[in-house]
Amino acid sequence: HRLSQWSRKKLTAAGTLIFIGIIFSGVFGVDTRQTLSFQIFSLLLSLLLISFLFSFIFRGRFTIQRDLPDYCTVGQTMQYRVKIRNEGISTQKDLSIVEELSCVMPDYPEFLRHLKLDNKTNRFDRYIGYPLWLKLVQFKRGASIKVTPVENIPAGKTNTTKIEIHPDRRGYINFNQSVLLRPDPFGLSNSVRNISKQDSVLVLPKRYKAPAITLPGIRRYQQGGVNHAGSVGDSQEFVSLRDYRPGDPIKNIHWRSFAKQSMPVVKEFQDEYFVRMGMVLDTFLESRNEMLFEEAVSVAASLIDDPGNNDSLLDLMFVGNEAHKFTSDRGIANLNRMLEILACVNACHDKPFEILSNLVFRNIDSLSALICIFLDWNESRQDFIRKVRALNIPVLVIVLEESSMTEHLPGPMQDQVNRFHVLHQQNVAEQLKNISF
Repeated sequence: HRLSQWSRKKLTAAGTLIFIGIIFSGVFGVDTRQTLSFQIFSLLLSLLLISFLFSFIFRGRFTIQRDLPDYCTVGQTMQYRVKIRNEGISTQKDLSIVEELSCVMPDYPEFLRHLKLDNKTNRFDRYIGYPLWLKLVQFKRGASIKVTPVENIPAGKTNTTKIEIHPDRRGYINFNQSVLLRPDPFGLSNSVRNISKQDSVLVLPKRYKAPAITLPGIRRYQQGGVNHAGSVGDSQEFVSLRDYRPGDPIKNIHWRSFAKQSMPVVKEFQDEYFVRMGMVLDTFLESRNEMLFEEAVSVAASLIDDPGNNDSLLDLMFVGNEAHKFTSDRGIANLNRMLEILACVNACHDKPFEILSNLVFRNIDSLSALICIFLDWNESRQDFIRKVRALNIPVLVIVLEESSMTEHLPGPMQDQVNRFHVLHQQNVAEQLKNISF
């Protein structure tokens, strides 16, 4: 793999063609008495060696600065600017730039897990394993970036180059270094200058068009809810003044009355009640493929991202290394924060579904409604829905499936089939757009 990466940077398209010619002429020119292919081999090899010698003559000095956006989205091409300053004493011509992204190589258990779930690769490639490993490396790297030409840079000047990047997965993409390339006079090999410059950009989950969430739910008392009431639910309402008691927060002191009476007086407010919606994201892949989980994250992001859903709080609950619950209102800043969280959530391979179930029931008293995004519709998940519905909490169930041939019976949602939906991996966008609550 590393040899392949090196050759892509070092050899130009013409140089790659010459290298292939060297291999073929070497194979057919082994017997010098039967063929003259060895002469072609000698000529091509000499050209490539001379080209390699010229490629070491590259003494330019450069500094790099990237102007990256705060976010980008899976599957959408992002464009950013790179400022390249020529610190040398001569104009640099015929340059091109390629970005190198850091990548954590897949370990053996991860590779085996993907190999067992892979049913699209032919038998030979599955036996060799390298094509699947290469696909995993590319996915973990996070994006693909093509070589981009750079205009001539005079000495002491700065050139701004636009580079396109196509994110392949959500999460952070880490830039390791920029590589400047300049072809030798023969145009066969590149002089390479590595410029270490580390940056990162967060890739948000892919999002689809989704209907507004209109689950019925009563307003519930929220302990500490005053902090959220500025933009959601009942507003903070003044009730009366009373004498200060030990333990009252200083921010509630009514300073004008304090000045008049020479003793502390505090303001009293009514309790806060508002709608609080829970979203349960199933991260337990078990024997499902990773792309099904990616679609589940996209469904969650799509429902959160809907601008019409601005009248309630949202609790996002899932299990990663441990059980997590994140609460947010519907402000723009909080919306971005929830999408950032979804961008970094990972699948869970070694924990039972009961951990997520226990997390939900610890917080069930404050919830007005619940949205469940499942990767399966087995007995444990159906039993979870039965218990939630027994508490008279409205529930929306969305089940993700790999095959379009697979359907599920509503089970505990039999009397509310309009709130039970099965989305198939290949057609999630169209089906999500048409679901009803």
